[in-house]
Amino acid sequence: MFCRTIYQNGGAAIFVKKCLEYTEINVLDLAVEGVFEPVAVTLDMLSVICVYRPPEGCIDIFFNQLQSCIERVADKRKYLVICGDLNIDILCKNSKQNRLQCLMNEYGLSSLTNMATRVSYNSSTGIDHIITNIPLENLKSSCNIEVGMSDHLLQQVLLNTNKKDKKDWVTKGIKVTSLNFRKLCKQVKTSNEPELKKYFTQYRKIYRKVIDDAKRLSVKSEIMNAKNITKTTWKVINRNMGKQERDMSNVEIRIAENDPIITDPKVVADKFNVYFSEIASKLIGNNARNGTSPNNSSNLSMYLSPVTESDIIVAISKLKNKKCSGHDDVTDYIVKKCYMPLVKPLQHLIQSSFNDGIFPEVLKISKILPLFKKGNKEELGNYRPVANISVFAKIYEGVMDTKKPNLDLLKTSLLQRQ
Repeated sequence: MFCRTIYQNGGAAIFVKKCLEYTEINVLDLAVEGVFEPVAVTLDMLSVICVYRPPEGCIDIFFNQLQSCIERVADKRKYLVICGDLNIDILCKNSKQNRLQCLMNEYGLSSLTNMATRVSYNSSTGIDHIITNIPLENLKSSCNIEVGMSDHLLQQVLLNTNKKDKKDWVTKGIKVTSLNFRKLCKQVKTSNEPELKKYFTQYRKIYRKVIDDAKRLSVKSEIMNAKNITKTTWKVINRNMGKQERDMSNVEIRIAENDPIITDPKVVADKFNVYFSEIASKLIGNNARNGTSPNNSSNLSMYLSPVTESDIIVAISKLKNKKCSGHDDVTDYIVKKCYMPLVKPLQHLIQSSFNDGIFPEVLKISKILPLFKKGNKEELGNYRPVANISVFAKIYEGVMDTKKPNLDLLKTSLLQRQ
């Protein structure tokens, strides 16, 4: 972002969606306030320069600085895009337009501006530019859009990608309303009629309310129809905030600040295992307090009714439709889809466990996944452990939960020990 320090207004900025990785290129030393005001970033396959040139800025200095900026930012491995309000009318043949065309030809660039970008009731000029070396076959569309926010039109360029960004809330009615709104914007800019401006203000207010209501209903429907409401809610929040889904497939860490980065998946897993195993004892050691004496043991026994097939079925039905798994790689989703052959074996195993008072050791094993929180991804302390237990351990616990011992004395004893 370039912010003025001497004059008011003006400046330049590039806004990048949070899910995209980018690097800012320092071009501020080339800036001449009131003449050449640039900012630049580089992405995966694209470098972008955004420039503002005030109408009264010296044209010679502007072209000298613009050429220096192109030389610094241009990368043969990436496409280049220059955009911004240059206050040079590409539609009008003059010396400024000719110099801009010569500069574009020198670097193999071409302008996508072929119509007026600033329209008023007494003028029509093409002073806003998108200049690039991206082949035309790689462009999905290029157009000017009336957004009703300025006397300048919005220049939009869409690139061909495999990703589809479908907005479910955009209905045919909204498309028609949007088209009428843009037409009305054009009429208002070329007219001084008070009644038309009043009608436009009312229409804009209604249009924005329709958009807000449509988005709200779409989000509400997505959340209410979700199998996991909490997960979907956070997914919607992160999507609307532009947050990228966390990719844990290639984690790189370092143990100490000056240590080399570890990339071997097995070594990374071992380091996380040691870290998560030792962190609890370290926390306890740092917060040592006098512990409380254990309560006296109780002579009461817990009597459970026999495990039935219906107990197993009820416990399985309460499982969520999750497709993550424990160390045995069996998901809740699979068990719920084909539970019938498992009912009798599980009934026998769980009943035996209750009879002997032993919970199987193998079901105590959890698969720990490191979930990145925030900060530096190379630091172990910026991850929290998420435990995935076996689906069969969940069924054991579910059956136990359905057994409600009708023993008042037992309940009283348990409450006293909480």
